[in-house]
Amino acid sequence: DTVVARPTKKQIADAMREEDLESTEKMIKDIESEKQKLKEEQPKTKDTIAKPDYVTQTIQSLEKYNIPIEAVAGIMGNILVEAPDADPKTIEKTTSKDKGRGLFQYSKGTDKKGALPFYEQYLEENNLTDSIDNQIGFAMKEILNPKESVWLGYNQANKLKNLLQKGNVKEITKGFLNIFEKPKKGKEHLQRRLDNASNIYQRLMNEQTEYVEDLIKQRKKIQQKQSGGRIESDPYKRQPRFI
Repeated sequence: DTVVARPTKKQIADAMREEDLESTEKMIKDIESEKQKLKEEQPKTKDTIAKPDYVTQTIQSLEKYNIPIEAVAGIMGNILVEAPDADPKTIEKTTSKDKGRGLFQYSKGTDKKGALPFYEQYLEENNLTDSIDNQIGFAMKEILNPKESVWLGYNQANKLKNLLQKGNVKEITKGFLNIFEKPKKGKEHLQRRLDNASNIYQRLMNEQTEYVEDLIKQRKKIQQKQSGGRIESDPYKRQPRFI
């Protein structure tokens, strides 16, 4: 059944804001900064070269478009079949000269009607180079701006856009497969896509819970500091009380 999409991190932060917008925004930046600092402080050994975490990079790139986490999970479920480990340099293993490339396995297709020529044109027109962000950027431009969709076309793009905004993980995974990926018959690997999407969705829900908890903790600290030591029993109450 179609479900109400879980809010994005931006929507959560917006909903929690009070009059002091500047402090709240600083709070969010401080949380992200601290997480990055902790990540950078992780011990590194001389004998081990860490493999790039393309999965996290790709998730973060998708999240920039403020789509529901169901949509992020559904798209990632497809990506992880098309490009294992979400490696943006993945090239299809095939004897065909027209090999799929990247996260979505863009190819020229029959009569150059595949996504690759349109993606390359997108890079050229915007003076961009191939990357995770730009592969995602082309896909999101095609889907989220149906009137400007040069590859999918308005009808298909609009259908997929509505699905990303309102569908559940399973519906989005299947819809993205059929509308955007359009694999050859026998190469759908639907169950793998659904399993991947389910795993990513669980990861995103866990991260979102941690994010909200961090926001609440930081808000309590801010409110205590601003009230001169007065503490609210409920972080959402407007009037603090002495304890």
